[in-house]
Amino acid sequence: MSWREFWNADNPIYVSERHQRLHCRRVADDTIALVGDLCPAPGRARVLDFGCGKALEAARVAE
Repeated sequence: MSWREFWNADNPIYVSERHQRLHCRRVADDTIALVGDLCPAPGRARVLDFGCGKALEAARVAE
């Protein structure tokens, strides 16, 4: 398996699509809280996504 095939494959740690959505939601909630604590000025924070995984909640984090 090439790195690209591995990168684009489904991740076997999730037991269902719902499990993956809930995990992504939790990561987004934690990211939003952390960014809010570190940079309380609205619109000033910058978050770098390293691209490891689906960005199911990226739009919410970007708000």
